[in-house]
Formats: sequence, structure tokens, C-alpha cells
Amino acid sequence: LHVGIADMVDIPIVSPDQCSAWMLSTLIKPKALMDGRSLVVEVPPPPFASIFNGTHTTTGWVSSCVAVGVAALLKQKEICQLSIRQDPKLLNTEARWITQGGGVSGYSPFYDAGLRGEGQVVAVSDTGLDTGSCYFRDENHVTSPQKNDVPVDYKNRKVIQYISFADGRDVGGGHGTHVAGSIVGKSNIEDTEFANGIAENAKISFFDVGADNGDLLFPTDTYKEFLKPG
Repeated sequence: LHVGIADMVDIPIVSPDQCSAWMLSTLIKPKALMDGRSLVVEVPPPPFASIFNGTHTTTGWVSSCVAVGVAALLKQKEICQLSIRQDPKLLNTEARWITQGGGVSGYSPFYDAGLRGEGQVVAVSDTGLDTGSCYFRDENHVTSPQKNDVPVDYKNRKVIQYISFADGRDVGGGHGTHVAGSIVGKSNIEDTEFANGIAENAKISFFDVGADNGDLLFPTDTYKEFLKPG
């Protein structure tokens, strides 16, 4: 990167010292991926003070600085390929088309055959479930998370059982709510059905293994603690 930054003298509005202080920051730490051949370099956002000139914000130098850094990396013989890695986002709007139609929006062979999960109960174990979400909420039959001797309430429109083995809740945008929504979520608010799950008319028995600190807690006796309650 030092080589690339040295070439910045001809780039307007970009200070080599400013770029160097940011790009060569100790915050930038390469991280190996699972395949053992790739590295991810996460570039931190520039500090607010460095993009504010006293009257307005200016971020033009940021993209130029990144471009110079990329060019410098490409000059290294050890680099075979350089690409942008997009951060994954948990979105459910296309899930039911992916699971039944290969991702073609509106193509629904399962639905066309009358398969929407009626009369079925799906068991899911994950980080937690947001029972207050419109895709699971039932104001008339509230299913409260419990850890021991958890009853089953078939009257609830969605969550008939919630075993709070870990903590009985999910974080905002949590993985468990995302997964459960992809499977059985069904909104009770008009005009939000576009993100319903693949088996939108099925119900769910949920086993919570996600703690507040991000750890996953698993039962030692799979049958007695995990399978038998459901």
C-alpha cells in the first residue's frame, strides 16, 4: 500500500498523508477464510473528523484512496485475484420463491399444487424467535417461552410451543427469526404477505439455543432435553 499511496500526488482532493493514516491503520486486519486460500481485508469507515471540512462532508477522497490501495495490491505477485465481498443480509422477501421455484419470483409449483403447510407442525432450533413479529404474533393466544414442562397450544395461529433452553428471545434481525420466517412465517398485517414463508399455513415448535452473548447452548441429552419436549 505504501507504493500505491506514493502515487497519489496527482489525484485531486486526496491527501497522501490522510489516506496513509487511514489505509495503513491498525484497524485493517486481514482475516483468513475457511477455504485456507483467501484473505478478507475489512476496511473501516474513515473517522468523521477526516470527512468533515468545517462546512460540509466530503467523501470523494475515500473512494480514490481505496482505488489506489486496490491498484497497489494488484501489483503484488502473490495476489491471484481481487474481488469485493458483499456482507450477507437476512432478507425474507424472496425466500419462498427460492425454496420452491429456484429463485424465479412468482413461480410457485408447491402453491399451485395446494401445498402451503396446512395441518403441519415444523420443529426449529435456532438462536431465538421474535414472537412479537407480525409473521408469528397472535394477540388472542400468546405462547410464552418456558424452559421446563412446556405445554403445546394448538390454538395459537403460529407458535404452539416455545422452549427457552437458552433465553427465550431473539436479537433484532436474528438468525432464528429469519430461518423460522423462511419456513412458516405468515403476516397478520395487510400488504405484508410478500415475505411469508414457504409453508405459510404450518405452525412451529421452537427450541431456543441462542444466548444473549451470542453463544449457542446445546443440551447434553439430545433425546430428553431436545426431542422429547416437542
